[in-house]
Amino acid sequence: MTNKGGISYLALAQYRPQQSGNDMRSIQIAPKRLLMPIALTLLAFFVLAAVVLYLKSQPSATWDDAFSAILISSGLITLLIAIVACPLLIARITYFLFRLMAYGRKEGVSLFSPKLLWNPLNLLLFKSLLNEVGLKARQRILVAIILFIFLIFVMQLTTSVLQELYH
Repeated sequence: MTNKGGISYLALAQYRPQQSGNDMRSIQIAPKRLLMPIALTLLAFFVLAAVVLYLKSQPSATWDDAFSAILISSGLITLLIAIVACPLLIARITYFLFRLMAYGRKEGVSLFSPKLLWNPLNLLLFKSLLNEVGLKARQRILVAIILFIFLIFVMQLTTSVLQELYH
């Protein structure tokens, strides 16, 4: 899923683990790498929607019509991006969770043990039970979960704005 530099092929986040610490403070998300492709795509579709509206509109069309068309197209594009990205994030979470459970545990730590309170997902909480592979998988899982929650929030916000436009 990543190349040698640790950059995700999904272009969602860039990981730069520090040598000294393996906690969540060592995760860095590059905002330019994260937001630039999304912003440029949205800008292109906004301009395209405005041009199409102007070309197909009648002389009676107003700026309010153009603004509502731009809002509707931006909402639909945002939903499309979120609908495509959410399954990819779920697949990423599943893959790295498998890696965490299969290869990320220290020697002597079983999946169902009192150390984990008989819950394998508690490996995400107890980093002292993880080896180097597990720490990297844990970081990637937590970033993917945060991005997934953010995308769900954006989808909810977009649909509420679009509902207000149509009613």
